[in-house]
Amino acid sequence: MRVRTPEARRFATVLTENGLHAEAGADDGLLLVHETETARVGNLAFTNQVELHELSSERGDLEQVFLEITGEAAAAAPEEASAA
Repeated sequence: MRVRTPEARRFATVLTENGLHAEAGADDGLLLVHETETARVGNLAFTNQVELHELSSERGDLEQVFLEITGEAAAAAPEEASAA
């Protein structure tokens, strides 16, 4: 899930203290939070008075899934060829 806030460091601490894993994203103020619901993150932001500019679920599209599958298959293929 993508979370954007001007208080990213403070909110990352709040998330961690509540058992969630948050990592800094590529953009300033962006946090990536894994394995939770948007309602939980939104509630934590609200109860801790953290201003949010973005709160959205990320789901892989078909192209992303295809590239992940074929990327893994392509990485395994040279090892199998060299073992033969």
